[in-house]
Amino acid sequence: MEFDPRRSLLELDPAAWGEDADWDLGPAAMRLAQKPVRRLEAGELLYFVRRNASLPITVPLALDKLEGAPFLQGESHPGDLLVALLEADATFWALNEPLWMRAMLVLSEAAQEIEAAREREELEDYLPNFVGEDFMAAVLHFKDIHQHQPADEPDTEH
Repeated sequence: MEFDPRRSLLELDPAAWGEDADWDLGPAAMRLAQKPVRRLEAGELLYFVRRNASLPITVPLALDKLEGAPFLQGESHPGDLLVALLEADATFWALNEPLWMRAMLVLSEAAQEIEAAREREELEDYLPNFVGEDFMAAVLHFKDIHQHQPADEPDTEH
């Protein structure tokens, strides 16, 4: 989905912000939703992604921030934005495979950073101290959303 980054979430996704919205819009969310999306910071994107709000807009913006910095801290700890992305609505990810592939690349960057940190610290089990258990739970949730069939098997779901 292409969108104008000078516009706000209210302008880009009005259906998600009306009376029929399926989450509590509260005054803080409405204030942030009026901000041009190019100015949304990691913590603000984290807020929206955790609530599955305007994912066709907030996910690409979050991925832009995470590419090259997978453990960017949005709020409480390094990697919380990545964890929120991985835990986002599975149906959204299933319907948006190109974004899922981008997220997989960010996840690969994260794995490389973890391995480098583990080697640097010469620790056997560095992962829990580095990213926390929420990271591993999110990875397990995310990794099997797209199941690819082997190339020699025909697609029978038409």
